[in-house]
Amino acid sequence: MHPLGFLPQFFKEKGVSCIIDSGMGTRSQELLNGAKINPILGVEGKVKDAIDNLFAGTL
Repeated sequence: MHPLGFLPQFFKEKGVSCIIDSGMGTRSQELLNGAKINPILGVEGKVKDAIDNLFAGTL
């Protein structure tokens, strides 16, 4: 378990600008947005397809 808000700050320090996920709670989204990390939600399927779609601008 990690303290509330730890992961968004950790990701920000590592240079993460977006998180691709099938879904997450409102509080998690708020924390990511506060760290200037864009949660992209509702994504399912193969990781490679998600990455290809992200770079193609169709995700």
